[in-house]
Amino acid sequence: MTGLSVYDPAVGAQELAELWTLDRGNRLRCSVWTHPDGWELRLEELYEHPEVRVCKAEADVYRLAEEWRVKLRQPPAPINWRSVLKGTAVLLAVMSIFAVTTVLPFGRPNQSGGLQIAAALGALALLAAVSAAFVRRNPERVK
Repeated sequence: MTGLSVYDPAVGAQELAELWTLDRGNRLRCSVWTHPDGWELRLEELYEHPEVRVCKAEADVYRLAEEWRVKLRQPPAPINWRSVLKGTAVLLAVMSIFAVTTVLPFGRPNQSGGLQIAAALGALALLAAVSAAFVRRNPERVK
């Protein structure tokens, strides 16, 4: 595609072309529109606000569209489960301390359930810590 149309104030912004689409479980669409300062490149995903960039040169439109396409075709980065489990263990430990120090003093354990909440959160924190230790010792078994 060459010779993109320019913005006409009487007409307003117009879609000129769909440059590419990509389906990764959700449909992504890259299109070019006229704009008072050049051209507008839009990356749209269903039910999401579009990513919008204004390009002053026609060559920049195609360059940026290709950069977006290449970047979005790459597989997502793997999840770092070690960090997730470690953070979960710390969060659950803090929550169990909070439950013990705030819920229990204001009511009897049988009425408020504070002791049960603290025990459950403590058990979950222990489980997360054990899981983190397993991941640390057996990295080949975690994908």
